[in-house]
Amino acid sequence: MSIQDSNVPWNGIKADGPLLRPAEAAAFLKTSPKNYYAMARRGEVPKPVKLRADGRATVIPLSWLNAVIAARFCAENAA
Repeated sequence: MSIQDSNVPWNGIKADGPLLRPAEAAAFLKTSPKNYYAMARRGEVPKPVKLRADGRATVIPLSWLNAVIAARFCAENAA
């Protein structure tokens, strides 16, 4: 699954609500920041969104992470 894939769980989900820093997003998904970035490169979780042009402030919308969790739950229970 890649970021360009229209089947990613967060496709079409508004980026509203709380915004998490990458380390907070990793903790939310119970993984390390290093693993979160690796998963983002593979398209398994959303890539952080840059808030500033210098790229130093990046966030991930909580609504996108909730979509990832919901998709995983549905996939596990569909089998």
